[in-house]
Amino acid sequence: MIHTIQSISLGLIIVFSFSFISTAQTDTLSVEPLVIKDSLKTFYNRKGKLVQKTDDEVFFGMSNVWGNRTLKERANLFGDSLGIRENEIPLWTRSFEFGYRASVNRWMMVEFGVEFNQIGVQYVSTEEDDFLRYQRVKRSIALPMRAVFQWGDRFLIQGALGFAPKMFLSSQYTEIIKNQFDMEEETVVIQKDNYNYFNIDVIANLGIRWNLGRNLGVYFIPEFRYGLLDTYQKQTPHVQHLYGVYLRWGVQWLI
Repeated sequence: MIHTIQSISLGLIIVFSFSFISTAQTDTLSVEPLVIKDSLKTFYNRKGKLVQKTDDEVFFGMSNVWGNRTLKERANLFGDSLGIRENEIPLWTRSFEFGYRASVNRWMMVEFGVEFNQIGVQYVSTEEDDFLRYQRVKRSIALPMRAVFQWGDRFLIQGALGFAPKMFLSSQYTEIIKNQFDMEEETVVIQKDNYNYFNIDVIANLGIRWNLGRNLGVYFIPEFRYGLLDTYQKQTPHVQHLYGVYLRWGVQWLI
Protein backbone atom coordinates (compact mmCIF):
# COMPACT_ATOMS: atom_id res chain seq x y z
CA MET A 1 0.00 0.00 0.00
CA ILE A 2 2.79 2.40 0.94
CA HIS A 3 4.67 1.59 -2.28
CA THR A 4 1.51 2.30 -4.27
CA ILE A 5 1.08 5.75 -2.68
CA GLN A 6 4.73 6.55 -3.30
CA SER A 7 4.38 5.54 -6.96
CA ILE A 8 1.29 7.72 -7.39
CA SER A 9 3.03 10.68 -5.72
CA LEU A 10 6.10 10.27 -7.93
CA GLY A 11 3.86 10.14 -11.01
CA LEU A 12 2.06 13.34 -10.02
CA ILE A 13 5.37 15.14 -9.46
CA ILE A 14 6.57 14.10 -12.91
CA VAL A 15 3.29 15.24 -14.53
CA PHE A 16 3.38 18.66 -12.80
CA SER A 17 7.03 19.11 -13.73
CA PHE A 18 6.33 18.51 -17.41
CA SER A 19 3.31 20.83 -17.24
CA PHE A 20 5.43 23.63 -15.72
CA ILE A 21 8.15 23.23 -18.34
CA SER A 22 5.58 23.20 -21.13
CA THR A 23 3.91 26.37 -19.78
CA ALA A 24 7.25 28.16 -19.53
CA GLN A 25 8.08 27.23 -23.11
CA THR A 26 4.65 28.45 -24.28
CA ASP A 27 5.17 31.81 -22.49
CA THR A 28 8.59 32.19 -24.06
CA LEU A 29 7.22 31.48 -27.52
CA SER A 30 4.39 34.01 -27.08
CA VAL A 31 6.76 36.83 -26.04
CA GLU A 32 9.73 36.39 -28.35
CA PRO A 33 7.88 36.86 -31.67
CA LEU A 34 6.32 40.06 -30.21
CA VAL A 35 9.75 41.45 -29.35
CA ILE A 36 11.17 40.56 -32.76
CA LYS A 37 8.13 41.92 -34.59
CA ASP A 38 8.36 45.49 -33.25
CA SER A 39 11.50 46.17 -31.23
CA LEU A 40 10.87 49.96 -31.30
CA LYS A 41 7.72 49.71 -29.21
CA THR A 42 8.15 46.32 -27.46
CA PHE A 43 11.47 45.59 -25.76
CA TYR A 44 13.22 44.62 -22.53
CA ASN A 45 14.59 47.56 -20.54
CA ARG A 46 17.86 47.53 -18.58
CA LYS A 47 16.16 45.92 -15.59
CA GLY A 48 14.94 43.05 -17.76
CA LYS A 49 11.31 44.18 -17.68
CA LEU A 50 9.20 43.84 -20.82
CA VAL A 51 8.06 47.30 -21.98
CA GLN A 52 5.18 47.66 -24.42
CA LYS A 53 4.80 51.23 -25.68
CA THR A 54 1.67 52.59 -27.34
CA ASP A 55 1.50 54.38 -30.68
CA ASP A 56 0.51 57.65 -28.95
CA GLU A 57 2.71 60.77 -28.97
CA VAL A 58 3.06 64.03 -27.06
CA PHE A 59 4.50 66.90 -29.12
CA PHE A 60 5.81 70.41 -28.62
CA GLY A 61 6.87 72.86 -31.33
CA MET A 62 6.44 76.13 -33.13
CA SER A 63 5.32 77.45 -36.49
CA ASN A 64 6.83 80.00 -38.83
CA VAL A 65 3.66 81.59 -40.18
CA TRP A 66 3.29 83.29 -43.57
CA GLY A 67 0.14 85.33 -43.03
CA ASN A 68 -2.17 87.03 -45.51
CA ARG A 69 -5.83 88.10 -45.76
CA THR A 70 -8.80 88.84 -47.94
CA LEU A 71 -10.11 92.38 -47.36
CA LYS A 72 -13.10 94.22 -48.80
CA GLU A 73 -15.39 97.13 -48.00
CA ARG A 74 -18.30 96.22 -45.75
CA ALA A 75 -21.68 96.36 -47.50
CA ASN A 76 -23.52 98.47 -44.90
CA LEU A 77 -23.60 102.06 -43.68
CA PHE A 78 -20.30 101.50 -41.79
CA GLY A 79 -18.41 100.51 -44.96
CA ASP A 80 -15.48 102.57 -46.22
CA SER A 81 -12.82 102.36 -48.91
CA LEU A 82 -9.68 100.33 -48.23
CA GLY A 83 -7.24 103.21 -48.67
CA ILE A 84 -3.59 102.20 -48.16
CA ARG A 85 -4.78 98.90 -46.68
CA GLU A 86 -5.37 97.74 -50.24
CA ASN A 87 -1.58 97.47 -50.56
CA GLU A 88 -0.95 95.33 -47.47
CA ILE A 89 1.38 92.38 -48.06
CA PRO A 90 2.09 89.06 -46.24
CA LEU A 91 3.95 89.05 -42.92
CA TRP A 92 6.05 86.33 -41.23
CA THR A 93 5.19 85.65 -37.57
CA ARG A 94 5.61 82.79 -35.09
CA SER A 95 3.17 80.58 -33.20
CA PHE A 96 3.79 77.99 -30.46
CA GLU A 97 2.02 74.68 -29.87
CA PHE A 98 1.84 71.53 -27.79
CA GLY A 99 -0.54 68.60 -27.98
CA TYR A 100 -1.31 64.88 -28.06
CA ARG A 101 -1.65 62.36 -30.91
CA ALA A 102 -3.76 59.29 -30.13
CA SER A 103 -3.56 56.21 -32.34
CA VAL A 104 -6.75 54.85 -33.92
CA ASN A 105 -5.05 52.17 -36.02
CA ARG A 106 -1.87 51.70 -38.05
CA TRP A 107 -3.00 54.21 -40.66
CA MET A 108 -4.77 56.88 -38.62
CA MET A 109 -4.36 59.09 -35.55
CA VAL A 110 -6.39 61.91 -34.01
CA GLU A 111 -4.53 64.99 -32.83
CA PHE A 112 -5.50 67.57 -30.19
CA GLY A 113 -3.49 70.66 -29.38
CA VAL A 114 -3.30 74.07 -27.73
CA GLU A 115 -1.62 76.92 -29.56
CA PHE A 116 -0.59 80.53 -28.99
CA ASN A 117 -1.45 81.75 -32.48
CA GLN A 118 -0.04 84.84 -34.20
CA ILE A 119 -0.89 85.84 -37.77
CA GLY A 120 -0.95 89.18 -39.56
CA VAL A 121 -0.09 91.44 -42.49
CA GLN A 122 2.07 94.50 -43.10
CA TYR A 123 2.29 97.63 -45.19
CA VAL A 124 5.56 99.01 -46.55
CA SER A 125 5.66 102.52 -48.04
CA THR A 126 6.98 102.81 -51.58
CA GLU A 127 7.31 106.59 -51.48
CA GLU A 128 10.03 108.83 -50.06
CA ASP A 129 8.18 110.22 -47.07
CA ASP A 130 8.27 110.07 -43.28
CA PHE A 131 5.94 107.08 -43.05
CA LEU A 132 7.84 103.80 -43.52
CA ARG A 133 5.75 100.76 -42.59
CA TYR A 134 3.28 99.14 -40.18
CA GLN A 135 2.31 95.63 -39.04
CA ARG A 136 -1.02 94.24 -37.81
CA VAL A 137 -0.65 90.99 -35.84
CA LYS A 138 -3.69 89.18 -34.43
CA ARG A 139 -3.10 86.99 -31.36
CA SER A 140 -5.39 84.14 -30.30
CA ILE A 141 -5.53 80.92 -28.34
CA ALA A 142 -6.31 78.12 -30.80
CA LEU A 143 -7.43 74.54 -30.15
CA PRO A 144 -6.47 72.59 -33.31
CA MET A 145 -8.10 69.19 -33.89
CA ARG A 146 -6.98 67.01 -36.80
CA ALA A 147 -7.65 63.59 -38.32
CA VAL A 148 -4.18 62.36 -39.33
CA PHE A 149 -3.59 59.73 -42.03
CA GLN A 150 -0.06 58.26 -42.03
CA TRP A 151 2.16 55.91 -44.01
CA GLY A 152 5.41 54.36 -42.78
CA ASP A 153 7.05 53.02 -39.64
CA ARG A 154 9.87 55.05 -38.08
CA PHE A 155 9.78 57.57 -40.92
CA LEU A 156 6.16 58.56 -41.54
CA ILE A 157 4.53 60.63 -44.24
CA GLN A 158 1.28 62.16 -43.03
CA GLY A 159 -1.66 64.14 -44.33
CA ALA A 160 -4.33 65.67 -42.14
CA LEU A 161 -7.63 67.54 -42.21
CA GLY A 162 -9.18 69.41 -39.32
CA PHE A 163 -10.29 72.67 -37.78
CA ALA A 164 -9.14 75.04 -35.05
CA PRO A 165 -11.51 77.11 -32.88
CA LYS A 166 -9.77 80.37 -31.95
CA MET A 167 -10.38 82.74 -29.03
CA PHE A 168 -9.18 86.29 -29.69
CA LEU A 169 -6.68 87.84 -27.26
CA SER A 170 -5.49 91.08 -28.84
CA SER A 171 -4.24 92.73 -31.99
CA GLN A 172 -0.87 94.48 -32.01
CA TYR A 173 -0.42 97.44 -34.34
CA THR A 174 3.24 98.45 -34.81
CA GLU A 175 4.01 101.62 -36.75
CA ILE A 176 7.48 102.80 -37.78
CA ILE A 177 8.04 106.37 -39.00
CA LYS A 178 11.04 108.61 -39.62
CA ASN A 179 11.30 111.46 -37.09
CA GLN A 180 12.69 114.95 -37.50
CA PHE A 181 16.22 113.70 -36.84
CA ASP A 182 15.92 111.21 -39.71
CA MET A 183 15.82 108.28 -37.26
CA GLU A 184 13.27 105.46 -37.14
CA GLU A 185 10.70 105.77 -34.39
CA GLU A 186 8.46 102.82 -33.41
CA THR A 187 4.98 103.03 -31.87
CA VAL A 188 3.16 99.93 -30.57
CA VAL A 189 -0.58 99.92 -29.85
CA ILE A 190 -2.49 96.93 -28.40
CA GLN A 191 -6.06 96.81 -29.73
CA LYS A 192 -8.96 94.74 -28.38
CA ASP A 193 -12.08 96.57 -29.58
CA ASN A 194 -13.99 95.97 -32.83
CA TYR A 195 -12.75 92.36 -33.22
CA ASN A 196 -14.82 89.18 -33.16
CA TYR A 197 -13.77 87.13 -30.15
CA PHE A 198 -14.33 83.76 -31.82
CA ASN A 199 -13.27 82.31 -35.16
CA ILE A 200 -12.66 78.91 -36.76
CA ASP A 201 -9.79 77.95 -39.06
CA VAL A 202 -10.10 75.03 -41.46
CA ILE A 203 -6.86 73.03 -41.73
CA ALA A 204 -5.11 70.85 -44.31
CA ASN A 205 -1.50 69.67 -44.10
CA LEU A 206 1.08 67.30 -45.58
CA GLY A 207 4.38 66.57 -43.85
CA ILE A 208 6.71 64.10 -42.15
CA ARG A 209 7.32 62.65 -38.69
CA TRP A 210 10.53 60.77 -37.86
CA ASN A 211 10.89 58.56 -34.80
CA LEU A 212 14.60 58.71 -33.96
CA GLY A 213 14.38 56.03 -31.25
CA ARG A 214 12.09 54.45 -28.69
CA ASN A 215 11.27 57.78 -27.02
CA LEU A 216 12.15 60.80 -29.14
CA GLY A 217 11.11 61.96 -32.61
CA VAL A 218 10.88 65.13 -34.71
CA TYR A 219 8.32 66.49 -37.16
CA PHE A 220 8.06 69.02 -39.99
CA ILE A 221 4.54 69.65 -41.28
CA PRO A 222 3.63 72.47 -43.71
CA GLU A 223 -0.02 73.39 -43.14
CA PHE A 224 -2.59 75.68 -44.76
CA ARG A 225 -5.29 77.43 -42.70
CA TYR A 226 -8.19 79.69 -43.61
CA GLY A 227 -10.38 81.67 -41.22
CA LEU A 228 -14.05 80.96 -41.91
CA LEU A 229 -15.43 83.95 -40.01
CA ASP A 230 -14.91 87.70 -40.36
CA THR A 231 -12.11 89.04 -38.16
CA TYR A 232 -13.99 92.30 -37.45
CA GLN A 233 -17.37 93.15 -35.98
CA LYS A 234 -20.19 94.40 -38.22
CA GLN A 235 -19.80 98.04 -37.10
CA THR A 236 -16.32 98.26 -38.68
CA PRO A 237 -15.60 99.51 -42.25
CA HIS A 238 -13.98 96.32 -43.62
CA VAL A 239 -14.55 92.57 -43.88
CA GLN A 240 -11.39 90.49 -43.35
CA HIS A 241 -10.59 86.78 -43.47
CA LEU A 242 -7.09 85.77 -42.39
CA TYR A 243 -5.30 82.82 -43.97
CA GLY A 244 -1.74 81.53 -44.03
CA VAL A 245 0.84 78.80 -44.43
CA TYR A 246 2.17 77.38 -41.15
CA LEU A 247 5.59 75.67 -41.28
CA ARG A 248 5.16 73.52 -38.16
CA TRP A 249 8.23 71.85 -36.64
CA GLY A 250 9.19 70.44 -33.27
CA VAL A 251 9.83 67.35 -31.17
CA GLN A 252 7.58 64.44 -30.21
CA TRP A 253 7.76 62.01 -27.30
CA LEU A 254 6.55 58.44 -27.87
CA ILE A 255 4.47 57.18 -24.96
